[in-house]
Amino acid sequence: EIKLRMAASLGQAPDLNDEDLLQHLHQEAVAFADQKKKENKRALLNVVSDSTSAVIFFILLVRDNSPRAILFRTIGRVFTGLSDTAKAFIIILVTDTLLGYHSEEGWTAALSLLSHHYGLHAQQDGLHLFVATVPVVLDSLFKYWIFVELNKIDPAAAVTLRQMDRH
Repeated sequence: EIKLRMAASLGQAPDLNDEDLLQHLHQEAVAFADQKKKENKRALLNVVSDSTSAVIFFILLVRDNSPRAILFRTIGRVFTGLSDTAKAFIIILVTDTLLGYHSEEGWTAALSLLSHHYGLHAQQDGLHLFVATVPVVLDSLFKYWIFVELNKIDPAAAVTLRQMDRH
């Protein structure tokens, strides 16, 4: 209302009486409500479709089938077939991309996109708290995996990774 009255007083819009003003405000409110309904519908469809996809993926993952086992064995063979330096490089590349000091903007952007995908508006304080804690926890878990589990699986790759990580 204030915006319309200001435009009319500056001569950018015709003078509106109270009835015309209310009619214009009503049209704007209806258009705004329609826009919000479309956004809510899209967000609800995203939730339903993503949930359905996640359930189907989980069912396929849990089912005992040989193609999945063959795929996992092949990936394992490819990884174990790499040189120790290549394994260490891949591990460092993945961890620095996901957990490195320079990944804060990436986490913030990903969380903002994800919240917008579901029709939510991300609060900056919540994003900063998440980005400040979750990557640190993941980094700690990853380092634990390196020093305990990777030593059991492939001691040479763990030594190479430690040497590369120092520089």
